[in-house]
Amino acid sequence: MHNYFLNCVYFWQMLTKKTLKTCNKKYTFYKSIMKQAITMKIMLFFTVLFCLSTMPCNAYGEADTYYTVQLMAASARATAMSYSVKMKAQGVETFIEKTPDTTTGAIWKVRTGRFLRKTDAEQLAASMRAQSIDCWVTTTAIHQPAQPAASSAKSDNRTDVPPVAAAGAVQHELSKPFYSFKYFNPDDNALHVTTAQHLIPERLRKYIREVTVYPVCVTSINEKTLLISISLENTTKQVSLCELTPPEQKIPAPCIRELETTIAPQQMRLRYFPHLTRPDGTLEGSLYLENGDSLACDMVRKGIARYNPERVSVFEINDFKEAEKSARTDKRCIWGMP
Repeated sequence: MHNYFLNCVYFWQMLTKKTLKTCNKKYTFYKSIMKQAITMKIMLFFTVLFCLSTMPCNAYGEADTYYTVQLMAASARATAMSYSVKMKAQGVETFIEKTPDTTTGAIWKVRTGRFLRKTDAEQLAASMRAQSIDCWVTTTAIHQPAQPAASSAKSDNRTDVPPVAAAGAVQHELSKPFYSFKYFNPDDNALHVTTAQHLIPERLRKYIREVTVYPVCVTSINEKTLLISISLENTTKQVSLCELTPPEQKIPAPCIRELETTIAPQQMRLRYFPHLTRPDGTLEGSLYLENGDSLACDMVRKGIARYNPERVSVFEINDFKEAEKSARTDKRCIWGMP
């Protein structure tokens, strides 16, 4: 009995040693795999960084280059004008570009929308194709509003129409700021996008969830409330940036003046939510700079405001976190106050 017990103990010891030896081998193997994975991740990071650094700048939509949706092109201005009027009747606000061509003469292009990001233009194009409108995404270089596409030069007495461009340049005809509306239709339980509010049935207008306007310009910023005053079609609107928390103290005036000077010349994109509009008409939404960045995030980065994590989208939350961390570390504006 005693020998049997000793044999069992010996067998257990041998089994334990063999198991530990096997585990050590497996640990070494997995450790080697992890090292290789980390090395591959580092190589992939620098490869992506190199590709981004060599990518053409206009891939991100420079300030003087926009993505647009082209509806048609014609060699005759009358044809383009007629098509523009037809599309406007369907609720699509258009503009016409004249591009000189050395072989076939001038080409008149009917287009709609101006976006800094290609994905936004593709989204509009997809919604228009769903309505059986043939279109495609391309680029444009519009700088300022010009003669409306659907009106004749004889009846147009505006003074802000630019003169005829030099040979080889592109002439632009833009009607007014571009609007897009997102609304929910309970009949088909789907979200719809249109560029004309009058095409939305009256009973569905209460379901408009989001309105986007481009371009708008910032005229001033209230240092006590951080309300943004914008100029839109010769009117002034107040915008409360939904990503920011109300200021707990008065923001130093130099910080506000510096920001106003920086963004004053920029044409921005406004996105607001009609159902959140305040009784005094103040809009609640977001503003985006010419490079596509959020104005609210830029204000957080400059230490002018704090962000509200409950109102920042999951796609932007990391940018806001890094912006506030940077402002705190460098003690910018409110973070440098006693």
